[in-house]
Amino acid sequence: MKHIRALSVLIAFTLTSCTYHATGTIQVDKDAAREVREAIDDVLRAFPRARMRDREDDALTSQDVYSVGQSDLEGAAGNAATYRPAAWGEIASKAMVSTAHPLATQAGLAILRAGGNAIDAAAAVQFALNVVEPQSSGIGGGSFLLYYDAASGKVQAYDGRETATSGMDPRCFLDEDGKPLPYYPTRITGGRGVGVPGTLALFDEVLAQHGTMGLADVLQPAIILAERGHPISNRVALALESQKERLSKYREVVRTFFYDERHPFAPGEIAFQCDLAKTFRLLAERGADEFYEGRLASIIADTVRRDRIARGTMTRDDLSAYRVIEREPVESDYRGYSVYGMPPPSTGGATLALILEYIERVAGGTIDAYDPQVAHAISECEALAFSDRALLSDDGFSDVPWRSLLGESQIEHRLSLMNRERATGEAIPVPTLAGIDEDAFRLPDEADDLARSCTTHFVVVDAAGNMVSCTSSIEFEFGSGIMVPGYGFFLNNELTDFDADPGTDEKPALNRVDSEEREIHPGVFSRKRPRSSMSPTIVLKDGKPFLVVGCAGGSRIIPAVAFVLVNVISGGKSLPEAIAAPRYMNRQGRSGATEVEFPLSLGFGSSFASALKDLGHDEALLSPARWKDVLGGVHGAMILPDGRRIGTADPRREGRALGLD
Repeated sequence: MKHIRALSVLIAFTLTSCTYHATGTIQVDKDAAREVREAIDDVLRAFPRARMRDREDDALTSQDVYSVGQSDLEGAAGNAATYRPAAWGEIASKAMVSTAHPLATQAGLAILRAGGNAIDAAAAVQFALNVVEPQSSGIGGGSFLLYYDAASGKVQAYDGRETATSGMDPRCFLDEDGKPLPYYPTRITGGRGVGVPGTLALFDEVLAQHGTMGLADVLQPAIILAERGHPISNRVALALESQKERLSKYREVVRTFFYDERHPFAPGEIAFQCDLAKTFRLLAERGADEFYEGRLASIIADTVRRDRIARGTMTRDDLSAYRVIEREPVESDYRGYSVYGMPPPSTGGATLALILEYIERVAGGTIDAYDPQVAHAISECEALAFSDRALLSDDGFSDVPWRSLLGESQIEHRLSLMNRERATGEAIPVPTLAGIDEDAFRLPDEADDLARSCTTHFVVVDAAGNMVSCTSSIEFEFGSGIMVPGYGFFLNNELTDFDADPGTDEKPALNRVDSEEREIHPGVFSRKRPRSSMSPTIVLKDGKPFLVVGCAGGSRIIPAVAFVLVNVISGGKSLPEAIAAPRYMNRQGRSGATEVEFPLSLGFGSSFASALKDLGHDEALLSPARWKDVLGGVHGAMILPDGRRIGTADPRREGRALGLD
């Protein structure tokens, strides 16, 4: 705790914490808000910051917290011929943190400066994001984490994905006629879709294995942010506005994030989260066991089971049975670089490996991603890999030998199905694997594609060269909408990532709900985990750390990460250029459209879009109103040849990369 005592002195500031109306609604007046913002400005200026490339030592202020990354779309449309989203490339000699929110980045840096390592800083980032980006992740959700240990040179994969509950009915997402309930808002709202959370267990586990600080230490920045107040960012305010109808059904949410039942907080408003601060103080004192085995576990389970919108089945025993699983990462080679990703239940690592393998075989030399013929090849490779992805689910509950998808003969066979000249519009058949009767199971559904500001990704590189890549989520915006009464955190709706239609006993869905507990590794038992697209990624070159990257945004995560890697490794772009570059992707197979980010259909991109159409591609334009959230959320850091670190936050959102010298 000695590190954090000094840290608390550094970032503590004086203000009146958390006052309430008689009705329980938070009272915030303009004078108080101004005082808080001024205090936050003082705090932010006190933090160590790396010099920003092409931006001398300009002060980071609270204005940045809720306006950074907000591009002027009208200006972009008016000057489309030269439009490119700007990316900030932070360079530092010792360490780098990139997250979806500037205050979370500052929390990670504070831990690094106090003597912590990459794991310590990543934990602090996650807990801070629970405060300042509550719609995307938190201790009520789940996470996947990759860790590169500089001392051993080993990459380890940790699965903190939510699990099914013991009493969950595979048909719980069907109506009385046996048809799937509407995904939004019916399936996602209430206790029915809440899985057993894994994020807190994951960070407790990796802190014990690799950290230098305890849980109590790394919780301190989040406690201060929750207790002392922080400004609501644009993205949080937009998410609150878009979800206000379902969120307003929960009194705890209204009390924390609304002026009244109809009006959520606006950007720049100061949010005080005293209940969440209380929870973090409780965990700092009693540890993660309080969440999974203590009184809090009982309260969480009771909240899920008694939800008045859609009761769930979680029990205290479900929470106490939760285990983090260390898995063997997916390792592949792309042009001499070793690429590591998450294995199932995430589809991210294997699908990313397939995309890169296909691209390497059909597009040689330096890649210009905006050459129409190259773009056609990339789109077709993504379509092929997404067809392969249909066979992926929690492999503890599936007999599909998914690693054989990466075998040489399988790769060659699949590539033989590709028309390298033009898109045909024909559906790509699902792979046939030896020993598997594909008529014996039902392929997974694609989830309703409403991803916006859901999920978060962050990366940390420390002075020793340890690297963390973590993707964390509560699934939809604000998850199930349930905030645990008196404890201030949202519960996930991740069980909606299972197929709504479980199939039949004779032909069950691969990704169906299964409440059975199975032995995953010797002595490690778990219930089934819904499949995911999360793709935390670590890249090594000649066994040395090179790049750490990942993204938020549903199944678009996978091609977004692939696009960045291709542009850096094969296209000769810097990391900031690769992350800022306008994107296109094909997740639907040949019969689906190639999604194109809107700048690629304006000005300089109009000829590109036209050429793609000439090559047989249907174009699905992502409008200016949607492109930043559905295609944004990439965060990355890279170790330069001279040993310095460069970090970048996706300019489509409001994150920030900062480093230490």
